Amino acid sequence: MVSYAGSYDSQVGICGLPAGNGHGVIAHLVNNERAPAFTLVNPSGGVNGYMSQVGGSVFPLPNGFLQWGSRSTTNFNSQFIGPVEDSGRPLGTTRAPSGATFDMYNPIEETVALDVGGGAAFAGTIHAEGQPDQRRVMVFDGSGVRWGPRALLDRRVFGLGVDVNSRVLAIQNGYAQCSGCILGQWFERDGTPLTGSFTLLAGFSPGPATWFETAPLIGGGLAVRRMDADRSTQTQGFHSQWLITVESAATRFHEVAD
Repeated sequence: MVSYAGSYDSQVGICGLPAGNGHGVIAHLVNNERAPAFTLVNPSGGVNGYMSQVGGSVFPLPNGFLQWGSRSTTNFNSQFIGPVEDSGRPLGTTRAPSGATFDMYNPIEETVALDVGGGAAFAGTIHAEGQPDQRRVMVFDGSGVRWGPRALLDRRVFGLGVDVNSRVLAIQNGYAQCSGCILGQWFERDGTPLTGSFTLLAGFSPGPATWFETAPLIGGGLAVRRMDADRSTQTQGFHSQWLITVESAATRFHEVAD
């Protein structure tokens, strides 16, 4: 067994869940400031390097990580996502790092989901030059933009998931369509819509602050759970309940037994 410990001041610092990549390198989130900073720990317990950014996070790749950061402007929250090596060194050059920049509207509405095959999906109010403002979804991997942005229904995004086939499920508010209705839509690995919007949950009653999270299932598909906070500003102590499983690229779902 190999162990690594990083200390921080709980009054001013942060500590979070680590992310491990295909080489066994762990991005350990611990910092004495209120900004994400990661120590890259190798399988022998040594330190490969460090990463830090304004906001955002890291996503594991088979080789290295995707580093995601953001910078707010008057109208947009400008985001950069790009690949880094196991040492934390960005791929590309200092002047032209590999990756992609995209803009989210302020006030920001953003949902992020990990692709366990390598990459991440983003959904929310993503800006597309020369196109009307609306909700969109896009996916990134180690090469930059895999696909998107693709238009969604212009309704609030409540959740997002990526299964082991790298298919994306967007979860949105469907209340304008039916009472207590939550909608889903599947996209293929290349961004092709696999379904239209379909009813994922009916007769749903949200709490003061409710959203959805997913987990990929063996063989494809996703398990979906509701997450609840007692207030919108709450940062820990959430409540959760697994509700359904959804088959990959299908509109069929199965309720989770209590």
